[in-house]
Amino acid sequence: MKKVLILAAVAVVSLLIANFLMVWGNPEVVFWKEYMDRNSARLEQMRSNNPDVPVILVTGGSSCSFSLDPIVIEQKTGIPTCNMGGSASMGASYLVANTLAHARRGDVVILAIEPALLSKFTEPEEIPLALEMAIIQGHPLRAVGRPVTNRDMQLKDIIATLRPGSRYFSTMISKLATGRPLYRYTMDDWQDGGRLSTDYKDSLLKPNELMTRPFPINGMGNDLLQQAVLYCEQKGIKLCYSMPWIFTQKEVVDANRGYNLDFLDEVSRIMPVLRGGHLGVCAERKLYADTSYHLSEEGAYLRSVELAEELNKWLIKELNQ
Repeated sequence: MKKVLILAAVAVVSLLIANFLMVWGNPEVVFWKEYMDRNSARLEQMRSNNPDVPVILVTGGSSCSFSLDPIVIEQKTGIPTCNMGGSASMGASYLVANTLAHARRGDVVILAIEPALLSKFTEPEEIPLALEMAIIQGHPLRAVGRPVTNRDMQLKDIIATLRPGSRYFSTMISKLATGRPLYRYTMDDWQDGGRLSTDYKDSLLKPNELMTRPFPINGMGNDLLQQAVLYCEQKGIKLCYSMPWIFTQKEVVDANRGYNLDFLDEVSRIMPVLRGGHLGVCAERKLYADTSYHLSEEGAYLRSVELAEELNKWLIKELNQ
């Protein structure tokens, strides 16, 4: 019996250590927490300076974090703006819930979420980063979309999700042994306005090819958007969608824009859409940094200007209704 208790204790301790490594000891989680903490602090400072003034919150995966400049949007709209983006690996439920948890009555929230997150909707068990971020921020159920959704997550699923695999350890050991950075980005990439920026240019970056069909919004993605709309209506928050710009082959720009229009039409049946002329497609290599979703400083400026112009049109229309 004593031996069984010892083995059980060892198992529990091992599990706790593994969970610690996946959350508080995970360089990716530590980076994104610091990034989000800085932007949340910036938001609170905005509210402190002008308590009665609504703000614009933009959110999405890293295509938002790297490609939307709050300073530019604020200059073009006259409304204080904060980037609440994260990583696409956090999933749509967490990104939406985390941002709306910071929104107040009168605010404008722009979901600049990658279409793939709504068409290939994944559970937190498949994307541990959502749960890891939610736990380290003290709100575990944001991983499944609370308080926007009414979904739940069982303790056994949480434990299973936070169990690191052999790949995690082998990758960490390899980086330590070779002296490589434990994570690709650092807080040196954080700009004063809250946007991430990297000087790294991937010389082998390949543009997206011809799409074979539009991004379809699956059932759970549709449910999330519907629930977000309902939540915002109840809280007095304005909600709309904006599509990220994806680096694309010149030859297929028009075709892919046609497919994206189908996707945006689908979203527009749920919430207002800020379309813009690019319609989620851009063929200019100089406007991209290290991935086909991360815009350079120039690209982020142009994307932010286009979004702000579309937002101004929508807000004027809202006022006149």
